[in-house]
Amino acid sequence: MLRLTSVICLISLLYSTSVFAGDLLIIRHGNSQNNLAHEYNSNPSHPKYRVSCLTPLGVKQSVKTAKSLLEKGYSNDNIAEVVVSPLPRTRQTAKVLVEQGLFTPDKIRIDNRLIEVSAGDREGLSTDIFNEDPWERPNASEYLGETNYQVKERVMSLYKETLEEYGERPDKHVLYITHGMPSYELIDAIKGERIRMQTAETMILPLNKAKA
Repeated sequence: MLRLTSVICLISLLYSTSVFAGDLLIIRHGNSQNNLAHEYNSNPSHPKYRVSCLTPLGVKQSVKTAKSLLEKGYSNDNIAEVVVSPLPRTRQTAKVLVEQGLFTPDKIRIDNRLIEVSAGDREGLSTDIFNEDPWERPNASEYLGETNYQVKERVMSLYKETLEEYGERPDKHVLYITHGMPSYELIDAIKGERIRMQTAETMILPLNKAKA
C-alpha cells in the first residue's frame, strides 16, 4: 500500500509541474545592423529610427538555430504558433526559419508585445555614450523609455494568453521571436533568472500554468 501511495504521489507531482506540457521556445533575433552599431533601435514612428536588418552573420546564426531545433524534434507538425515582434530583424529571423523548414508562414502572428524595449528619446543613439547598464532601466521614464517592469508586464500578458490556449496541449509548442530585453524579462518572470540571450539563441521552457 505504501508503494502504491508513493507512485500516486509521484504521478500527481509530475502533472502538477506540467512535465507533460508543450514547450515555449524564446528566440532572440539574429545579429542585426543595430547590434553592430551599438544603437538603440525600437520605435519605427520616431524620427531618428532607422530600419535595422539582419547582417550576414545574423542570417547564418538563424540558419544554425533552425537546424538545431529541427534536430531536437521541433517541426511544423508540432509547432502550433509563432509569435513575432513587428521589427524587421525579428521578421527576417522568422523568414529564415521558414526557409529552413522549421514551420510554415501561416503559423506566424505579429504581436507588438514582443517588440524591443522602447528607447524613448535615446532612439538612434549609441548605447556606448551612456554610463549605465542598458539591460537595467529603472530610470527609463526620465527619457520617455520603458522600464524593465513595463516590459515584463507586456510580455507576461502575452505569455498568459499563450498558456490559456496551449498550456494543456503537450503535443504543441509555441515560438516567440523577440529581442534582448523582452526575452530577459520573460525568462526572469518564468524561470527566476536574469539571462541575457545572445543573438539567435533559443531558450526552451515548459508551458507551465503554475508560472503565470
